[in-house]
Amino acid sequence: VIVIDDGSTDASGSIADSYAALDSRFRVLHTENKGVAAASNLGLSMATGTFCYFLGSDDILPATALQTLVSLIEMNDTDIAIGVCERFADVVPPQTEEARIEVINGSGAIRDQILFDKKDLYPLEQRHLPVNLGYQMVSCLYRREILVKHGIKFLPLTYGEDTYLCFAYLLHCVTAITTTHITYWYRRNLESVTFQYHPDYLLQT
Repeated sequence: VIVIDDGSTDASGSIADSYAALDSRFRVLHTENKGVAAASNLGLSMATGTFCYFLGSDDILPATALQTLVSLIEMNDTDIAIGVCERFADVVPPQTEEARIEVINGSGAIRDQILFDKKDLYPLEQRHLPVNLGYQMVSCLYRREILVKHGIKFLPLTYGEDTYLCFAYLLHCVTAITTTHITYWYRRNLESVTFQYHPDYLLQT
């Protein structure tokens, strides 16, 4: 577990250090605040494992998420394992439906069935339509080898830096496995950068 303390002003850094003192598998690095993209890229450069999974500071990792994703990607020998990202405000609701699993083979099928089947890409008048898989970049398990081989990193944006990484990675995938199992709980925080107005966003991109 790699923890990047990106100039936090609360007790996050000391809490992370306390875990690292108890478990050598935790690695903590304290830096001045440079933003989520820089912090994520730093963590990625420190990674040595087979797989990469990214978790935001105020979100929740479901108890069985990593076990589910690792099992799926290893048993099916795919380039990526994709789960569902759900939002919550105060309380995390239980998953009531039985999870479905699907293996998708071929780069063309991955583009059509996963990459372009994303609500972010839908025209505004179609945003109400359901998608086959409500995934986000953070609900996926990536092979570090593919990230490194193709130099895939987070873009230095104030918002949406993760979307590029996910899309760029999917373009290099030949096989994928998807599940409707919830593998990420995204905290709906109205004060977060996601809900702020970014007047220079188009200029950044």
